[in-house]
Amino acid sequence: MDSGGYAVVSGTASGTVVSSGGFEYVSGAASGTVVGGRGVCALRRLASGTVVGSGYEYVCSDGTASGTVVSGGDQFVSGVAVGTIVSSGGTEYVYSGGTASGVTVENGGTLIVDIGGSAVGVT
Repeated sequence: MDSGGYAVVSGTASGTVVSSGGFEYVSGAASGTVVGGRGVCALRRLASGTVVGSGYEYVCSDGTASGTVVSGGDQFVSGVAVGTIVSSGGTEYVYSGGTASGVTVENGGTLIVDIGGSAVGVT
């Protein structure tokens, strides 16, 4: 999805590319999404294998993100994030009520946990 593109996924989506100005809202399941150029992916259910590079991923309170790679972008977690890799230039924010489990923070990556949020198994 390029600038101005918008997709609502209530079923299953695989291999979606969300680029500058694009937006993907997932209320079903998405796998292999690539978010770049300030694109946005908002989750209310399940996403796996998302790559966030210079874009944003919002994990809502009833959402789960698994195996996300955050590289030069941002992941905002109010739900559950499992197995996230935060690499150089990437930031994972865990808000109150959010949980990050099995996070790997590589050199140059940042993990920020709000009061009321939790991060377990951080390496």
